[in-house]
Amino acid sequence: MIKPLIYHFLLSLSLGTAAFSWIADPKLTGAGFIRLITGHGAIFFAMFGIGVFIDMGSHYWPVMLMEFGLLVSLIAQWKFHPDGKTPFMWALYFLQVILTLAMFNLGGLTFTYYLFVLSSALFLGITHYAMLLGHYYLVVPKLTEKPLLVSMKILWAFMGVKIVWSLMSTYHASEFLTEGTTAGDGYIFNWITISMRWLWGYGAMAVLSYFAWRLCRMRSIQSATGVLYIMVFFVFVGELLSAYLFYKHGLKI
Repeated sequence: MIKPLIYHFLLSLSLGTAAFSWIADPKLTGAGFIRLITGHGAIFFAMFGIGVFIDMGSHYWPVMLMEFGLLVSLIAQWKFHPDGKTPFMWALYFLQVILTLAMFNLGGLTFTYYLFVLSSALFLGITHYAMLLGHYYLVVPKLTEKPLLVSMKILWAFMGVKIVWSLMSTYHASEFLTEGTTAGDGYIFNWITISMRWLWGYGAMAVLSYFAWRLCRMRSIQSATGVLYIMVFFVFVGELLSAYLFYKHGLKI
């Protein structure tokens, strides 16, 4: 139970965050921000790869080959990315995206389960990316607020999709919330887990993201970054609870 959660969050923090490296133009931020994102991704992905190698061994060579390709792509972008997107860097990015899509289905999930896991990783990833971008305004104070606003719009898009999905899943999981149920972890704990998933993972995120958006529009970037920092905590807790319900009970909430 613990291992799937750890692997899920290592992939979300590395590949989920790195997937959005295109939002801020490196001509405006300099190559330093791309290196921050890809270097960050390489570290977390290396931790994931070590864990998978210990669990599966080297005889699972297709997985090892995908992991090697992803790590090389991230490290190459970190090391050689110029102040602008070259065709070679775009090629590395698309290789990274393709291998990322494959990596999130290592367990042979059905299509709906696969989309659920991927959406969770990208929701966490875009929130984390926005927080890192907000911090980078200290390095490039003249950067416009547009990349941060684009990040917020993408965050809302993922949150909207997940809220609709979670509403349907919570409705169909009514047996878990029926008094006296033996499903899941029991009536009380089911209510605590699912209500915290909703209140922390969606309610708090919706309110905080509204304030972050308003602060960005006011060009109060560091205040917005402080709010984004809190949002990372809430999305982490919310998606942790969601992943727990998914990996243990098969609930897509």
